[in-house]
Amino acid sequence: MIGPNFAGKSLVAVHNVIDDVITIKTTDTFVSVVFHYLNTPMTKIENPTISGHVEKLSELGVNITPDQRVSLVDDWQRNSEAIKARMLKSDSYIEYIKRKKENSNFFKMYFTKKNILIFLGLCLFVGAILSCSYLLDYKFNTTKWSDRGWSIIGSGIFVTIIVSIIKTFRKK
Repeated sequence: MIGPNFAGKSLVAVHNVIDDVITIKTTDTFVSVVFHYLNTPMTKIENPTISGHVEKLSELGVNITPDQRVSLVDDWQRNSEAIKARMLKSDSYIEYIKRKKENSNFFKMYFTKKNILIFLGLCLFVGAILSCSYLLDYKFNTTKWSDRGWSIIGSGIFVTIIVSIIKTFRKK
């Protein structure tokens, strides 16, 4: 478990409890991360992982190169603001924001005043058809008008709308 405001390298211990040799490739997944929303605000907490686990690796007999040592103990990795600044400048984050904006613009293109008014008008039209059909059923003690109303709405309106939406999204 990693506490709130943690910044730095996380050391994951993997223990082989059997006699067989197990190989873990760099592309293998062997750890999961779950984030939980905090309902209360966190105060600024100093990061307890100052050394990037260099001492722990030495205790375990893991030899690291000077470049690896520098990578493990870089100051920016222990400061959440520095991590955020690097993230904001990273190519993958910039690409993510670009895609998010494109997706947002794609949907905004369809949520115009005209389309909203058309939708509301269509809802009123459907409501009028159903209201009239149920009133006629009530007056004549039958269900044929409401059945016809739903048939008109289902075949004439909803199918047309669904086909139009599918065609619109296929064009994009």
